[in-house]
Amino acid sequence: MANPVMVEEVPPAAEFIELRRMMGWPEVDEETATKTINNALFTICLRDENRLLGLARVVGDGVLYFYIADVIVRPELRGGGYGMLLMKAVMQYLRGAAHPGAMIVVVPLEGRETFYERFGFKRCPGGPFGTGMYLPPYVLTTNPYRRHGCLHVRSGNAATIPDFGARRIVLLRRNVEG
Repeated sequence: MANPVMVEEVPPAAEFIELRRMMGWPEVDEETATKTINNALFTICLRDENRLLGLARVVGDGVLYFYIADVIVRPELRGGGYGMLLMKAVMQYLRGAAHPGAMIVVVPLEGRETFYERFGFKRCPGGPFGTGMYLPPYVLTTNPYRRHGCLHVRSGNAATIPDFGARRIVLLRRNVEG
């Protein structure tokens, strides 16, 4: 490898897809890859000539909410300090973009927590944000209301929601006078 360089750029979808594949992450199609990489607030790529060696991305609103979505280095280059270089670029971006009180989060792969701790990140359990949580992919492909029934709005000030069992939960609407 000659001299790798860091470039702030959006990589082509095919390179992003290939890097994800090398990591063993779920496959995405070209349209999905294009949308996700184009919607990042910040993307930094590590390249050796024209070959993508790694990348890091930050998504969010650009003011108060930032999520470090990817810090990826080709498997054969891990342990060479390239992830550190990418994260240093991410931290520099965040120092300039994040306003006071901003929430900056990362959800590391299991076992990678210590890498982010080197940059000052704290583990969530017991912290101010509670434990980390994720939404399993199947949840978005099913409609929980179809499975459990939907909200039944009745005239007046009450609505019912079918419960998981035979009972019904009644929600009362209260008239609040200002």
